[in-house]
Amino acid sequence: MEKFNTNEVIGIHQTNSVDFVKSVFQMYRSGKILAILKQSITGFDVEQEISPVPGGGWADFRQDLIFDDRHAQIVFTSGTESTPKAILLSHRALADAVVRLNSIMRVDNTIREYVGVPVTYSFGLGRCRAIAAIGGRCFIPDNGFDPAELVRMLTADEINAISAVPTLWRTLLTQPEIIGALGKKVKWIEIGSQYMSREEKEKMKRLFPNAIIVQHYGLTEASRTSFLNISETTDDLLESVGKTTGEVDVRISSKGLIMIRGPHVATGQIIDGQIRSLTDADGWFTTGDFGRIENSHIYYGGRADDLINCAGVKVNPESLQENINRRLNVDNRIAVCRINDDLRGDGFFIAVEKSGGLNTKSVMNAAFDELISLGVNAKSSIKVQEVEKIPRTDTGKVQRKELSKLYLDIKYEKKEVSQSEKDTSVLDLYFSIFRDENIKLDDTFDSLGGDSLNYVQMIVLLEKRFGYTPRDWDRMTIRSLQGIERKKETLFCWIETTVFLRVIAIMAVVATHSGVAVLGGGTLMLFALIGYNMARFKSADFFAGKIWQWLKVYSIIIFIPYLLVAALDQSWSRSFQPDVILLYANLVSAKITVIFPYWFVQVLLQSLVLFGIMFSVPSLRTFAQKTPVVFSFTVLAFLIAVRVIYPFFWDTKYLNNLVPLRFMAIMWLGWCFYFVKGWQQRLLLCSIGVGFAFFDTGRSTITTWLVLGSIFLAFVPHVPIPSFSKKTFNAIAAATLYIFICNGLIIVLLGHIVPFESAFIVFCITMLGCLSVWWTMERLRLVTRMQALLKVRT
Repeated sequence: MEKFNTNEVIGIHQTNSVDFVKSVFQMYRSGKILAILKQSITGFDVEQEISPVPGGGWADFRQDLIFDDRHAQIVFTSGTESTPKAILLSHRALADAVVRLNSIMRVDNTIREYVGVPVTYSFGLGRCRAIAAIGGRCFIPDNGFDPAELVRMLTADEINAISAVPTLWRTLLTQPEIIGALGKKVKWIEIGSQYMSREEKEKMKRLFPNAIIVQHYGLTEASRTSFLNISETTDDLLESVGKTTGEVDVRISSKGLIMIRGPHVATGQIIDGQIRSLTDADGWFTTGDFGRIENSHIYYGGRADDLINCAGVKVNPESLQENINRRLNVDNRIAVCRINDDLRGDGFFIAVEKSGGLNTKSVMNAAFDELISLGVNAKSSIKVQEVEKIPRTDTGKVQRKELSKLYLDIKYEKKEVSQSEKDTSVLDLYFSIFRDENIKLDDTFDSLGGDSLNYVQMIVLLEKRFGYTPRDWDRMTIRSLQGIERKKETLFCWIETTVFLRVIAIMAVVATHSGVAVLGGGTLMLFALIGYNMARFKSADFFAGKIWQWLKVYSIIIFIPYLLVAALDQSWSRSFQPDVILLYANLVSAKITVIFPYWFVQVLLQSLVLFGIMFSVPSLRTFAQKTPVVFSFTVLAFLIAVRVIYPFFWDTKYLNNLVPLRFMAIMWLGWCFYFVKGWQQRLLLCSIGVGFAFFDTGRSTITTWLVLGSIFLAFVPHVPIPSFSKKTFNAIAAATLYIFICNGLIIVLLGHIVPFESAFIVFCITMLGCLSVWWTMERLRLVTRMQALLKVRT
């Protein structure tokens, strides 16, 4: 560690002016170390302070590069951190960046550049050094980047190059007519290292067809590490930030962080009068940026400190922010940052500047649609709020840590205001689930963005409040709910029929596997309930054509444990069955095992793919949106017809009829029960369900499940159970998926470890074992995170 003497430093106050650049170049030639002083910098002593004369204009200074390791300047990081760091740069580091930059941009001394960023910052001053080294001229605007001034100077042929950060470029990309044909006059462009999408870069190429357009990636500690020549790059490579040149190397750490090595890396950081190296023993500087390298190109993944990890899905707030802007066709009006979310780990705060004229509901919808495309279905984790001003740096970067603090301030103020409104326990319940929302008495569970994750939570709370769950409570306003009187404590309480049927069905499945003589066929009921919940929670997305993203995440939550169990089973039996691994065994042979009913997952996913194809047809989606009941009955009639006809062409008895052409009708029957209204529609659908049950399984005990299920779903919204069993029912309902996955394994293990003669004891131990697995995962929050990530409730 080297000692640093601040008495050798000349301080230059930040002034975006020609005289500032002149003073900096004079310091370089004098051999003095300069420090660019900001108003926020305190406690840093210098030998002398210089205050440059304000004023923009043309800078015609020639400044030759200095290639030695002497200390050149101290730069205080501007960025998004709350405490600036003093970074010490050598002349060699500055020169190396200029040489590589001018080489890739192929500039010459005819360059006349409009420097659209403050020259007091690393990017702007770097542009002045590059232009001065080649003998060109740079124009420093008096009042910062001004599109009108830019147009005037292009018209007069005064400039042929422009430099600006993406935030500023977007003001032109959203209104390209401002530049129009004048874009053909531009020969050179450099873009700062903020995120810019492929689409935006394509627009840049169209707007400036004759320009060499280069974007760089770098930090104060390692300026211009990589370059992307946008004008010569196509396709997906435009999403990257380019590749390295010269002696610069980049690699990715084991934690996914970008590591940089090269002569341009800063000498160190000055802390307490000491120069502390930024690199390890091998010369590698580890950044705080996530990234990856593909085809020699670097892909920036966002600041590690800013990255939003919503239930396992990592989202770059910068790219999310720009994608929302693009959906809304606006520029620089919103900002995104990470906030705490008790259910999913991280949530999303979207600040909307009041002066932007944006509707917060439109912003919420755009954010939700964008997150859906990223695999995040968590509307209740999105908070949108108007703010007076979004905290930014002088170069337009959002200060996300300051934005997070602003959110906490808003949250505190809203909490204080809301206390007077919380005059009912129903409103309290909603505040406990939808934390930090601006909840009003006329809101509903649906309008607040309720999803399947917090649906079950809300049911539990409402049961505690009312002694039962009111029918259609999720569509009732809070004001209406608060008018419902609580039922007195009794020996019995009420639970929702779908919850009751799910519990009974999964218990029957486990009992059958355990050898208890009960009605088989509980799995058929589970198929119907999957269809019901599919309609309840996902029909709006399906009607909007968003089925494939949901199917992807749904498949993952089922396929991962399926694959693990299949691997264990095949390892135990020393066999390899590709048809099981690839999910088509049910179509070629009847493979039924106690360890895990592979056919169930295979049939389910195959059926969902076929439904996905159906909802991919725009005309069918339009039909479904206009008349969902008629659409549902029409599709049901078609699927029943398929069930009746297909055996004449394909006899699946040798497959035990475990094929999607049979089970799709059962799933869709459940879907229909969600949409039917009025007793006539319910009676009609119930009759169809009973008739189909007898056709499908004949006069057998299995038929009872679909018969009773149809009657209950049609006419029995709630079912009474002993009050003492309510918690157990809720636990089993929540743990259904884990019970389905684990019960076969536990039964087999019991048979090898402690064989029990009583099938009932095996059943009880198996249920307790499955619930224990679920309880453990729940306490570790892994169940919640997985379900939040994949938005699935079976």
